[in-house]
Amino acid sequence: MFARLGASFGAVCAAFAVLTACNGSGPPPLPSGARATRDGAPAVAADGKYRIIYSFDGAYGVGGPNGGPPLAAPVLDAAGNLYGPAGGGTGNYIDCNGPCGVIFKMSQSGGKWKESVALNISSWFHQAWPDSALAFDQKGNMYGGIGEWIYKLAPSGSGSWSFTPIYKNTHDAPGGVVPDSAGNLYGWLGKGVDYCGTIGELSPRSSGWGYADLHNICRKDGFSPGGSDPRSPFSFDSRGNLYGTQYTGGPYRATNGYGTAFEMIRGGNGKWTYRVLHKFGAFRADGQNPWGGLAIGKSDSAYGTTIDGGPHGHGEIFE
Repeated sequence: MFARLGASFGAVCAAFAVLTACNGSGPPPLPSGARATRDGAPAVAADGKYRIIYSFDGAYGVGGPNGGPPLAAPVLDAAGNLYGPAGGGTGNYIDCNGPCGVIFKMSQSGGKWKESVALNISSWFHQAWPDSALAFDQKGNMYGGIGEWIYKLAPSGSGSWSFTPIYKNTHDAPGGVVPDSAGNLYGWLGKGVDYCGTIGELSPRSSGWGYADLHNICRKDGFSPGGSDPRSPFSFDSRGNLYGTQYTGGPYRATNGYGTAFEMIRGGNGKWTYRVLHKFGAFRADGQNPWGGLAIGKSDSAYGTTIDGGPHGHGEIFE
């Protein structure tokens, strides 16, 4: 599902930028002093706050050795380089239904950015595209999701990376994982009750990765009053508690529910407690169906967005 979202978004916004402004409402008015190119876009932004640092030349799933379009927001490493997943690549179209994508790297020197391919996924994996955001652990390893798999990218010297699938999920597009300070990974993992999935933990061990269920998404009757179908990686607060959103589920049965925002509280005994922070669709003008995750701010505030609901029916930003 992330790949399909990335494909449709990439068809509209083929350029990767520090800031992105794509709303489908036609080109905005040009800033004072800027001149237009043939397609109506300003050649130079007069205020200097927005600039395109790389434009992908590959179509989603069918070409472009340097990748394109990007499929998730990029992440920064300690040196200020950007990494992210993209379509394209040089894969075998028979195995991948198109090239299986790349992990791109953006590095900066002298104020100029250069794009390169950190890893061609099709050289290692021939079943799906990398379609979730990457996450760094404290050792500099990267983790992400591709199809039903969680994978690890480990630096192997001279700027190269090794690719290792570490866990096969029972769901397509698990949405990525987030590591804690000990190197454990958390995300929507495992089959759970009625194959609705679980919030799970992957722990590194000498013999591989160990898996533990933390919370079943569904009850035994198949209903998900606490929410269902998380579509973005979770977030940690300063105390080590997890936060996230569920795209559907909740107590309102008009459809499949309008989703929830939740917290996973880490107990001193190693147990986790799932707590619903908000059930979307709770009142007439409430937002519905949060697609993204939660940004954790100061004073225990969490921020996010919904793609539906609100007074105009087109989503909201919430705190």
